Amino acid sequence: MLFTARFDDFVDGVMDRPLLLDHLLVSPALVPEVQSARIAHTEYEDEVEGSGEDRAKRPSDHRPVVLEL
Repeated sequence: MLFTARFDDFVDGVMDRPLLLDHLLVSPALVPEVQSARIAHTEYEDEVEGSGEDRAKRPSDHRPVVLEL
């Protein structure tokens, strides 16, 4: 699933809604140099303590976005 953050959406009443908020932009000249791009879900989850419900037990509120050139 493509998401970089999860937040409670009080407008629509959706709790823990996955959102794609973070992006990396690459100029057209660099596109041929892109080897891979991904959201680092595994690395994020590896750093979560327990359930991660407490904000202090998560590395961030956004998952890292990785681009390899």
